[in-house]
Amino acid sequence: MAAISRGWKLDENKTRLDAVFGVAGATDPAVLFSMNATGVSFFNAAPAAQVADVLAAPAGGTGATAGAYDGAANRDLMIATVNGMRDCLRTFGLMA
Repeated sequence: MAAISRGWKLDENKTRLDAVFGVAGATDPAVLFSMNATGVSFFNAAPAAQVADVLAAPAGGTGATAGAYDGAANRDLMIATVNGMRDCLRTFGLMA
């Protein structure tokens, strides 16, 4: 069984620090976490700056429909909120 290599690796320009994990002798070990002056990332994504706030989820209806997304505006805002969160996760390599 091949040995496992792991540890911190600084790139040749000394601008990016990676936490690596891989099989000894592999030419391209998995990078689990990276950081540089811009920001952080996971799973070999390029480090990215903090993402601007995503839209807040709508409160939904009132009265008998409290919490319901019964109108087009609330439904569309909820879709935009979920898509914004998905994009943020992708930016940092936390979602495919």
